Amino acid sequence: MRVWVCKICDSNNQVADTLPTSLICGVCGAEFSVNEVFDIEATSSSKTTEYSCEKSTERKRLSKTGKLFLAAISLLILLGISVTVYFGYIKPNHIFESKKTNSSVKETKDKKDHDGGNGSKLEIGVVPDFTRNLDDVEPTEETTVETEETTDDSCELNLDNFIYRLFVLILEREPNQSENDYWQNRFMMGLSGSDCAYEFFISNEYAILQDTDEEYVTKLYLVFLDREPDTDGFNYWINQLNNGSSRDEIFDGFANSVEWADLCLLRGILAGGTAVPSIEVEPSDEVVSFVKSIYFKSSSTELSADELYDCAKELVNRRITCGEVIHSFIFSDYNVTSYGTDRDFVVALYQIMFDRIPSEEEINYWTNQLNGDTDYETLFKQFADSDEFKKICFKYSIG
Repeated sequence: MRVWVCKICDSNNQVADTLPTSLICGVCGAEFSVNEVFDIEATSSSKTTEYSCEKSTERKRLSKTGKLFLAAISLLILLGISVTVYFGYIKPNHIFESKKTNSSVKETKDKKDHDGGNGSKLEIGVVPDFTRNLDDVEPTEETTVETEETTDDSCELNLDNFIYRLFVLILEREPNQSENDYWQNRFMMGLSGSDCAYEFFISNEYAILQDTDEEYVTKLYLVFLDREPDTDGFNYWINQLNNGSSRDEIFDGFANSVEWADLCLLRGILAGGTAVPSIEVEPSDEVVSFVKSIYFKSSSTELSADELYDCAKELVNRRITCGEVIHSFIFSDYNVTSYGTDRDFVVALYQIMFDRIPSEEEINYWTNQLNGDTDYETLFKQFADSDEFKKICFKYSIG
């Protein structure tokens, strides 16, 4: 018997030693002429002669190559889908880029207590030391503070973004979460924007950068004016430094600028400079409702909607403080005598200023203070200076 291969289905077929004029595949039924299918390979007449088809062999080889190619393409497609699903999206580049280091450098592992990067726990009121040894830590993305993408002309920057900008623009790195929380708490306790920036500029970590005067002035423009320096202004400040002015004096020039006052007002933080903002902001509905609430709790008279709105507008533009507003409500000629006993006055202060009912322990403590040398005015001032009241004011971006 002799063997031949079908050109259609690649199946093996047998045929007698005496070849017929045509061959029919036993699997697919295709019909071929003997010369069309294969050439005869000479073999011993005593053994079964095998016939091979060069074209069929080549076709099988190409078929296997094609299958391998399709399998590779399918694998790449599946891999691409898996990567897309896992990572979700490509994060946008941060708006700020450092001159000396890449601003997207990942921070060190998070610490339970803010330590400024050198292992020493900071205390409120102590100038932080941000010196860090990056060779001793393993970079990780988990501790990096994520901020919303903003544009260069965006004015509605939240406090997280403000703190992030100070780290990137001054220290040329991103903050970790504990550092961000530390400065959030400082702002909540009344820290101004200029005081915060100053602490960054006098930190050990900034000193290590060894900025030139040109680099220092450029950073002041970016931090305080939110823009690159113009040629005339830049040359003016450099000349001041060359003529004997200190960096602190140049810093004050920027911190006391109207541009800085405007930017801080838009961000809802205290500027800390001497300039008066050249713009006004409108109060949100939440601030108007807050003013209405404290007025309702502290006064028996009524204010019109326009009067409440005007009061809220004075607050958000920081022309008056929340403590001053509440003081005017409580200590008016009519209200100052309407609270009854000392206990009633203490309870009223808690409801008006803290929006809660005091515990018996708190009531007893403050009534005992009033029975001593403390008067209503002094008691009110203590409430207005408390951390609890500052947090409420901070929530509404008012003083």
